[in-house]
Amino acid sequence: MKRFLVFGLAAGCAVSVTAQDCGKINKKTLVNFEERVQYLASDALEGREAGTDGEAAARDYIVQQMTEIGLEPRGTEGFLQAFDFQRPVEVDPISTFMKWKGSSRQLNKDFYPVKYSAEATAVGEAARVGYGIVAPELGYSDYRDSTIDYSGKVFFMDIGSPDGTHPHSKFKAHHDLHTRLENAVDMAATAVVLYNTDDTAENPESLFKNILSVGIPVMFWTTYDNNDVPKGEVHISVKMSEVSDTGYNVVGYLERGSHKTIVIGAHYDHLGYGGEGSRYTGHKPMIHNGADDNASGTAGILELAAYYAKKGKKYDGNNILFIAFSAEEKGLLGSKYFVDNPTISLSAVNYMINYDMIGSLDVNDGFVINGVGTSSEWKKALEAVDCDLKYTTTESGIGPSDHTSFYLKDIPSIHFFTGATEHYHKPSDDPATLNMAGAVRIVEFTKALINDLDDVPALAFQETKQEESMRVPKFKVTLGVMPDYAFEGPGMKIDGIIPDRPAQGAGLHSGDIILRIGDMNVTDMQGYMRALAAFEKGDVVEVRFKRNGKEGTTQLTF
Repeated sequence: MKRFLVFGLAAGCAVSVTAQDCGKINKKTLVNFEERVQYLASDALEGREAGTDGEAAARDYIVQQMTEIGLEPRGTEGFLQAFDFQRPVEVDPISTFMKWKGSSRQLNKDFYPVKYSAEATAVGEAARVGYGIVAPELGYSDYRDSTIDYSGKVFFMDIGSPDGTHPHSKFKAHHDLHTRLENAVDMAATAVVLYNTDDTAENPESLFKNILSVGIPVMFWTTYDNNDVPKGEVHISVKMSEVSDTGYNVVGYLERGSHKTIVIGAHYDHLGYGGEGSRYTGHKPMIHNGADDNASGTAGILELAAYYAKKGKKYDGNNILFIAFSAEEKGLLGSKYFVDNPTISLSAVNYMINYDMIGSLDVNDGFVINGVGTSSEWKKALEAVDCDLKYTTTESGIGPSDHTSFYLKDIPSIHFFTGATEHYHKPSDDPATLNMAGAVRIVEFTKALINDLDDVPALAFQETKQEESMRVPKFKVTLGVMPDYAFEGPGMKIDGIIPDRPAQGAGLHSGDIILRIGDMNVTDMQGYMRALAAFEKGDVVEVRFKRNGKEGTTQLTF
């Protein structure tokens, strides 16, 4: 599960259906489920990170399973649907350095290049430039000393601010790092070394996917020491490159002659050896097997595929499209690519069911079904399910998993989820920690739900409000949008608009690229989050955006 939102079992409406016990599990079904999880979450697959050999092995296994089950290929190349995505930039450790007389610095330990850096080599005398801020409206400039010739020097710049980086700083319009670096370029700097003396200022990203060069080398000095700032010549070199890779959705189809199709999906990628998104705090890289997240969901959709394929003509309900998504952990990339490039008509999709982390059922707490507000039919259908399982519901169609991509295409979508455990995004998420029988009970519950919904001609879509209880409370305000995490250009691209939130009221649309909020520049997701942190509820701001290549502005009230 992608870690940009967090769900809790306490949110929403709790329902306990006490009728037929779904605990009467077919032993063969349980064995098949366990075998699939054991393979997908084995060390041999090295954590199934998207684009790696381990994920390729998982992909081939899923293709084999779908073939043996008897599904029809419905990708673009057999069962596969390929798409490209960006990996973090690769830095050449030999050609990337920062040094001066009497000092030795180690890449990644003492310094790293930032995404605004150019690939270049620079030499120049060191020059302290304070915060690198130019604020004429405040009568302030860190370059105000006219006796200093800044041209051709290496600037040492604090990423803080004269009065701090809090939201009420009078310099908040000048906190944006990109703007400060452009000021340095205007002052003819040959390179910039950034450092941080303010605990409230956020360090630049060390992992980034796109280079947004300002034209000169830019380093961040992580082990800054005021006494070690050189007075003489500084040598800096940066060599790095953007890296693209390929993910593969695996798509199988079960034709039943219906004019409507169900989509049943689960992501099969995980975190590999950790890295971005991992909660592991050790120093030695370790395989993150992702048994619950999301070998459990992948095994679940394969079990449903086997069940409905075996029923043959005895099942005469909706057609079913089974999709194992890649690169969910990198921002729902696989599911987003599918809905933007569907292999069946989206107008034929009745509804979508998403399995993400179904392996940790606690029968006392139950499980969560997210997204029941995406159609008025969901609650009625769920109440009709004849199973002795407790569950909790939430309304919103927007969440940290692949159902969100379908919801944003106006498709009723729900997400089955047994809750995050202590093993979430850690190397300890292994098969031994799962409640395998509990996961199979959820599969049985899903069968009953699908069978009940077959009597409903088609589910009508409805928009939902995002629930505050489903978000990490980082900001006092929200724009009310779903960001496009795959967007590679400057700014923050909107992937979806949440009803009755500020963005909708301001007339913003999906596909718009936010460039500025109030007096805060938005150059990327980090800049977007900094901007949100600067405002209070009730603030009225001007938002600058780009739509269809043309820039515009609108007034927005938080």
